[in-house]
Amino acid sequence: LESTQQISLYNLWSYLLYRWSIVLYFVPLIVIILCKCRIINCDVRLIYGNMPDDFNKRGNIMNEIHLKERSEMYRTKREKDCLDP
Repeated sequence: LESTQQISLYNLWSYLLYRWSIVLYFVPLIVIILCKCRIINCDVRLIYGNMPDDFNKRGNIMNEIHLKERSEMYRTKREKDCLDP
C-alpha cells in the first residue's frame, strides 16, 4: 500500500511541475504578444515604476547636448551652402 501511495504522490508532483512549467512559459509569452499587438497597455513604468530623478536628469541633459550638436551641425551646413555660389 505504501509503495502505491508513494508512486501516486510522485506522479502527482511531476504532473504539477509539468503544468507549472507550461504556465510559466506561456503566460509571459502571451503577455508579450498582447503588448506588441497593443491589445493591452504595457507601459514599462507600470511594471518597473518611475525611473529615479537622477536618471531622468542625466537623460535630459544628454538629449539637450545631442539636440544642440545637431542644430549646430545643420546651421554650419546651411551657412556653408549660403556662402557657396
